[in-house]
Amino acid sequence: MHNIEKTLSLLGMARRAGMLIIGQDSVKSNLSQRDKLFILFPEDALHLSEKTFLSLTKSVDNYAVLEGVSVEQLARAIGVNRAVVVALPERSGFVSKIKSSLNNRSSTEGGVAIGQSESVRTCQNIGTGQQGDDKNSL
Repeated sequence: MHNIEKTLSLLGMARRAGMLIIGQDSVKSNLSQRDKLFILFPEDALHLSEKTFLSLTKSVDNYAVLEGVSVEQLARAIGVNRAVVVALPERSGFVSKIKSSLNNRSSTEGGVAIGQSESVRTCQNIGTGQQGDDKNSL
C-alpha cells in the first residue's frame, strides 16, 4: 500500500473510531475550546478557501496539506460527500501514525506539506526536507 493510500486509510479508521473532526465549522469549534489539533487539508482545498486555511492554521501547532489528494478523494476515504478540512486531536494515536506514514512516502507519490502556526507561509515538505517560502509551496 502506498503511503498516501495508507494515510487516507488511517483517516477512514479515525472516522470510524469517532476521532476525526470533519468540516470547517467543527474544526473551528474544537479550536475555540482550546483543543490541540492536527489539521489536514486536501491540496485543492487551498484554492477553494485560502482565507479559511490561513485562519485555521494560525491557531494550531501542526497541519498538513496532502499534495495530490483532492477534496473528493479525501471525502471518499472517510465516507462523506465533501471534506475541505479534517482534524484529529493531537493526543490521538492516529496523529503519530499519519505523520509517520507521510514521512515515509516514496518519491513517486503525492507529497505533504507540514507547517507551523508561527509561519503559515513557510512549510516543510517532510518527504524531502526542502523549505518553501510562500503559500504556493504548499
